[in-house]
Amino acid sequence: MEVQHPDRIRPCGDCPTAPQIEAWLAARLAQFLGIAAERIDRTVPFSDYALDSSVAVTVTTEMGNWLGRDLEPTLFWEFINIESVAEHLGA
Repeated sequence: MEVQHPDRIRPCGDCPTAPQIEAWLAARLAQFLGIAAERIDRTVPFSDYALDSSVAVTVTTEMGNWLGRDLEPTLFWEFINIESVAEHLGA
């Protein structure tokens, strides 16, 4: 679930697409995991990457800032993988 504030909502033409969100999220998770972004499988559950809650909350906050939205810190628990997050948030 996301909480939107009118002053932080991007105009529709400026919203990242699901593939752009997937790429951003894969790159950011790869940085935390110390691996190449190409090694991140976007269909693998987040739990398989052994992310701790502090990383999940940090990445969710950063992604919210990038998207111009306030995202729930539980996003990684509500959606199983990068692909499902991107489909939920993408334009």
